[in-house]
Amino acid sequence: VISMRNELDLNVFPPTLLPIYLEVISKLKAKGLKFITAIPTFKKYINLIKASFPDALITTNQDDKYFAFTNATVVIAKSGTNNFEIAKAKAPFSICYKVNLFTYILLKLMVKTKYVNLINILAKKEIIAEFIQYKCKADLITEHTYMLMTDDTYRKEQIIAQNLYLKEFVNNNQDPSKIAAEEIIKLVKPF
Repeated sequence: VISMRNELDLNVFPPTLLPIYLEVISKLKAKGLKFITAIPTFKKYINLIKASFPDALITTNQDDKYFAFTNATVVIAKSGTNNFEIAKAKAPFSICYKVNLFTYILLKLMVKTKYVNLINILAKKEIIAEFIQYKCKADLITEHTYMLMTDDTYRKEQIIAQNLYLKEFVNNNQDPSKIAAEEIIKLVKPF
């Protein structure tokens, strides 16, 4: 969310998280932090994001997205394959996601894992903070983000840990997306 260049990176989020992210930004600024918000997104969300974040750096360009990840001190992201891109850029991050209750219950019945982030799944422990469903609250996200932004040791420890497990996906000469898909298939409970 914040970078060495004072950059806050909110990665490609669904509009349902918009009020939560707005509150996180407000709370971080209330704690005295100064930063620039960078938001890589899809073209279909650009007007909504511009209206909500008039001072943000907003892009739909892939190169700009990677530049934002590489320069971010911390990133708040949705769960997905972009998590590999963020980890590869050596940016500490957390993931946030919230779905409707029916979808959440259905997923809990179908998926046999405690985590949604693939690095956490591989590690069998939480390395990347997950703010999913009932934990997807501005206060919790703000406190974690504040720690990543202000505690160099904490931030560096996360980067080291995420890179350790990222190597298992990248260093075996296989496509990380294919490996991720194979890991996801293992997590679905058979009916």
